[in-house]
Amino acid sequence: MLPYAKSDAKDYFRQKLGGGGMETVLLPSYKPETLELDEQGVRNDIRRVAKIPGIRSFVMVAAPSDLKEMRRLMEISADEANKVGLAAGIFVNEPEGGPQLELGSKLNAGLKNTVRVIREWEEMGGQIVFFGYPLNFRPKSEAEVVEFTRCVADQVDIAFMLYCTRHHKWDLPGGTISPHTVEELSRLPNAVAIKHAPGDLAHTAQTLKLCGDRILVGDPFEANWIPAIKMGMECIVGNCIIHLWQTEDFHPLYDYVQAALNGDFDKAWEIYWSLQPMRDLWWSVHAHPFHMGIHPFSHWKYWEGLVGMTGGPMRQVTPLVHHDVRDASKALWHQYGILRGDVAYQDAVIR
Repeated sequence: MLPYAKSDAKDYFRQKLGGGGMETVLLPSYKPETLELDEQGVRNDIRRVAKIPGIRSFVMVAAPSDLKEMRRLMEISADEANKVGLAAGIFVNEPEGGPQLELGSKLNAGLKNTVRVIREWEEMGGQIVFFGYPLNFRPKSEAEVVEFTRCVADQVDIAFMLYCTRHHKWDLPGGTISPHTVEELSRLPNAVAIKHAPGDLAHTAQTLKLCGDRILVGDPFEANWIPAIKMGMECIVGNCIIHLWQTEDFHPLYDYVQAALNGDFDKAWEIYWSLQPMRDLWWSVHAHPFHMGIHPFSHWKYWEGLVGMTGGPMRQVTPLVHHDVRDASKALWHQYGILRGDVAYQDAVIR
């Protein structure tokens, strides 16, 4: 059951994530021999990220092959998160096919399934939903985005993390919604935060000004964190580097975010620039897939393996982790003192 009432969701998550709280993104783990869901691997990863200073929440990317397995992943994630004191989130983004969803099709079977899954997540002990949009939802106006979101939010009590990104590729200016529409969505009683990812600091600045006192606005792009903190950002959400670049005893991202929040921007920038080799490698891998709206999950899993998490294979077809990236990754993770995993094993099981 939820640890808060719907009317108290905003206050609950401002206390949970405000003041520099961090929310990372986790991927399911699979057994390399059979590609079955690896329960122990999922639990180990959640326990590991709970030890990193600043991490107070995670979103599990629900990528299993069927609803039964997805429910099992949800049960494992909620159970382990509650044991270690993290707020567990799940990414809800279905259906992924079928006819185009038109405004007014509120009884569409896919939408009903989405609501049902969210309600089950509430009952399992999940605390937040990372709300994506079905790939067959093609709004013709920003008002349709608001109506669709409200339709789902009104039927559940759980907190929503909204998502504003160009990856939606909607037929709207810039492919995403305006700060004024974010402000309208922020008035939903269970809208508590937004992963604000247009990649545009001006958009972030206006969004913070319009609704920063109503919901937590988190820009996931690490290059924007210090400027966004200067503009009033209070938390970091929706970026897996929070656990890929840090360990329980080496946590430069947490350190520079805290320095910026405390007004010590010289220290914050000094730590920021010390990570430039890692940043260069990250964007050498991500730049092209991101432009196509693709996340290179295989690389994320490889890097998880390097820091001592489960790592291992992914089922989805994602960009290959080529040998030059493997070599550069191993060298950098060693350079920063965070190489903890079985490198030979990761090289053997990751595409």
